[in-house]
Amino acid sequence: MFISETLKTFISYLKGSKSPDTMKTYDFVLQKFKDVVGDKDIDALKIDDFIQFKATLVDRNASSSTIATQLSALANYISFLRKFYKFTAVDQDDIKTLRPKINQQIPQYLEEWEITAMLEVCEDIEEEIIIKLLFYTGLRAKEMLGLKHENFREDQNGMMWLKVIKGKGNKERIIPLNDDIKTTIKRYIEFLKFKNPKATKLFSYSYSTLWYRLKKIAKRAGITVHPHVMRHTFATTLLSKGVDIRVIADIMGHADVSSTMRYTKVKPQLAVEAVNKLILRTDKTTE
Repeated sequence: MFISETLKTFISYLKGSKSPDTMKTYDFVLQKFKDVVGDKDIDALKIDDFIQFKATLVDRNASSSTIATQLSALANYISFLRKFYKFTAVDQDDIKTLRPKINQQIPQYLEEWEITAMLEVCEDIEEEIIIKLLFYTGLRAKEMLGLKHENFREDQNGMMWLKVIKGKGNKERIIPLNDDIKTTIKRYIEFLKFKNPKATKLFSYSYSTLWYRLKKIAKRAGITVHPHVMRHTFATTLLSKGVDIRVIADIMGHADVSSTMRYTKVKPQLAVEAVNKLILRTDKTTE
């Protein structure tokens, strides 16, 4: 059984556990791996083949994060081969040891006054909804662009909720919406009814258009930003207001709270304030 003969089954194997974007990445990596080491019989694969692949990435000046991502894809491929083809020559843990260590960058974020400054220069409801929806929900840009009318619902108490059904792993989560964004969403939906009554999606444009529109608003306010900075801003702002990091992780759709923990590095003073609260009180007095 050659590598090329296993790829289609491997991609099918990933369905349900990986997002479409991740599946495309894995397919790309495996095709590149096959080009580097050749379309070998899988039983002829050795750890040296994976070392060779990593060396090729290093020679091409690939970043540590790129190398780690591609080797993770190969580790998943080896796990698949061991499960379905009784492959034993290489273990997935052997591949994982090849991954370089990655220094996690501190996320960029905006201050609240910068968000307000952008809102003040918005020229219409189409610009206002971009700023408010990204800031108030922490949505990924792709999640926001996929929103439809049915993603929003209002309960009997007047609370509006947003159901997000797309994201990493295609997992569903529910985000509560405050009165400010609730009012803006209702205004925007009414606007859409006049602009395009047949539209089912809230946004009919691509990520590049979203980025362009956001940058245009930010430029008027003298600010530099991209959509994912708004997501970082959402997390950092909640953290600075004392919101439990587990709650933030749940709203953002992080499968592991460790992904959210990096926001604690953004404002070191928060850590200082936290430990200063750990003061033990006792009735005993020292003599």
